[in-house]
Amino acid sequence: MAHGCTGEGNDQARIHVGVRSQAPSLEIIAPARGVLEDPWAPPPADAYQFTVDHKDAPDEPQTVIVSFEKGKPVALDGKPMGLV
Repeated sequence: MAHGCTGEGNDQARIHVGVRSQAPSLEIIAPARGVLEDPWAPPPADAYQFTVDHKDAPDEPQTVIVSFEKGKPVALDGKPMGLV
């Protein structure tokens, strides 16, 4: 389960307690904590664990097509994929 709480306030604690109480086997992913409270501060390099910094991204936009069947995603850009 991924969330974007920064660690300030009670949001992160509420999410962690809620998830642990309902699904203790789920891994909780919260890659960006603490340093993002200041909207003028750039994200640190380790915040891009699953994406890339915008300056390292391609200059041209990319369209991504997600296909659904009965409300569940089943393909990415026409390529069949599982939920994971």
